[in-house]
Amino acid sequence: MKQVGAVALAFLLLPVVTTAAEFRGSVDGQVVVGQDEVISGDLYASGTTVIVDGVVLGDLVAFGREILLNGRVEGDLITAGQTIVVQGVVGDDARLAGRVLQLAGEATIGDHLIAAGYSFEAESDTRVEGELFFAGAKALVAGVVESDLRLAGTAVEIGGEVAGDAEVELSGGTLETASWFEALWGGPVPSPSVVDGLTVDDSARIRGMLSYVAPEEFEVPEVAADNVHWQPSPTDAEPEAAEATSGAERLSRLAEHLRRVATLLIFGLLLFWWAPGWVRGRAEQLEAEPLESLGWGAVCLLGAPVAAFTILLLTIALAALAGALSLGGLVSLVLLVGLAMLVVLVVGFAVAAGFTAQVLVSAAAGRAALQRARPGQASSRWATLLLGLLLYALVTGLPYLGTIVAFLVAALGLGSVAQWAISALLQGRELETA
Repeated sequence: MKQVGAVALAFLLLPVVTTAAEFRGSVDGQVVVGQDEVISGDLYASGTTVIVDGVVLGDLVAFGREILLNGRVEGDLITAGQTIVVQGVVGDDARLAGRVLQLAGEATIGDHLIAAGYSFEAESDTRVEGELFFAGAKALVAGVVESDLRLAGTAVEIGGEVAGDAEVELSGGTLETASWFEALWGGPVPSPSVVDGLTVDDSARIRGMLSYVAPEEFEVPEVAADNVHWQPSPTDAEPEAAEATSGAERLSRLAEHLRRVATLLIFGLLLFWWAPGWVRGRAEQLEAEPLESLGWGAVCLLGAPVAAFTILLLTIALAALAGALSLGGLVSLVLLVGLAMLVVLVVGFAVAAGFTAQVLVSAAAGRAALQRARPGQASSRWATLLLGLLLYALVTGLPYLGTIVAFLVAALGLGSVAQWAISALLQGRELETA
C-alpha cells in the first residue's frame, strides 16, 4: 500500500494508442457532447468545463477545471481536473486525478478504477467491477467494489460492499492542516465529510480480509468483516525510536523541500534577469491559455522518452549501415551526432521540466494572486516570483496531493515552452520564405 500513490500516477501516465480520434477544445467556454451525439472513436477534450452526455465508443481523455460524465464511454476514461464527477458508465478502466473526485448516481466502472487527488467519494448506488485504488487525503466508499479495495489517506470511511480484500494505509495526523486548502480551492462539488482515521460502517460488507496500517486500532463491526488484521504503524512498534526516526525523516524531507525551492528561486532570479520579457510572455500565456499549455505539456512528457528512444535507435541503425558499407569515418560521425542530439534532448528536457516549468508557472500564479490582492504590485517580477514560489512550496509540501500538483505544474510549464518553441520555429520559416 505504500506504493499506491506511485502506482496511481504510473497508470495515469500510461500512453494511449488510438486508431481514430476526435479533438475538441475551448479555452474560455464549455466542451459539450450532447445526449444524441455518438463519437465513433476516441475523444480528446479540454476546456473550462467538459460535459459528456452522449456516447463515446472509444476512450475519453479530458482535461479541464470541471469534468462531468453523464453519458457512456465504451473504452477507458483518463481525465484530470479540479472537479471530476462520473454519473454515467465507463466500459473499461478509469484513471482520475484532481482535487475532488466523485462517483455519483448509478455510475458504473467496467474494470479497474485508479484515482489520485485530495478526496474521493463513491456513492451508495455506484459500482466498480474491478479493483479500486485511491491515494489522497480522504475517501468515502459507499458503493459496490467487485474486487479488491485499496485506499491510502488520512481519513477513510468504508460503507459499501467489497467482494475482495480491503487494504487501507492511514498516514496518521489530522486533516486540520488542509482546511485552508479546501477553503481556498472550493469548487462546485464539496469533498466528502470523513473523520480522521478509519471508519467502517455497520452497512459495510467486506467478503475478504480487511487489513489496515494505522497508528492505532479502530473498531470494526463484526457484521462488516469476519477477518480483520491491524498492523501498527512503525511509530507504534518502538515509540521512542520510531518517534525520533520519524522526526528526523520529517526534518530531512523538509530540508530537501526547502533546498529544492531555494534552487528554483535562484534559477528563477537568473532567468528573470537574463530574459525578463520571455518569462513575462510565457506567464501571460499560461494565464490566458492554461488548458492548451497543459495539453502540450502532456504531449511533451509522453513524447520526450519516445523521441530519445527513436534517436538512439536511428543512431545505432545508421552506424550499423555505415559499417556494413565499410564507411568507417562515417560511423564515428553518426555516433557523435546521434549522441550529441541525445544529450541535448535529455539535458534540455531535464532543465525545462525540472526548473523552467516551475518558475514559469510560479510567476503566473504569483501574478494572478497579486492582481486580486494587490494590483499595484502585480507588475513587479520579483514579487510575483517570490509569491508564486511560496504558493508552490506550500502546495507541493502536502502529502500525495503535492506529487500531483508538481506533475501538473511541470506539464503546464513544459507546454508553455513548447508553444513558444513552435511559434518561434514557424516565424523563422516565414522569414526564410519571405
